[in-house]
Amino acid sequence: MEHITIQEINKVDKDNGDVRLILAENDMRKVVEVSISEGVFVFSRYDLAYNKRVKVIEHIHSIWNSVRD
Repeated sequence: MEHITIQEINKVDKDNGDVRLILAENDMRKVVEVSISEGVFVFSRYDLAYNKRVKVIEHIHSIWNSVRD
């Protein structure tokens, strides 16, 4: 099972910012950096499977609106 831990959020406005997080699964941990530009999520590394990227995006969406601009 995966566990996502947000390390840092730099929110410029509702559609722009950066997120740094840790994706932990079994005995493995990966640092994932995501930039949000005009509402589009751009991963700095593309070695995550599609379903993991979707889970990361869903997790970011779930907390993004609670973070102040």
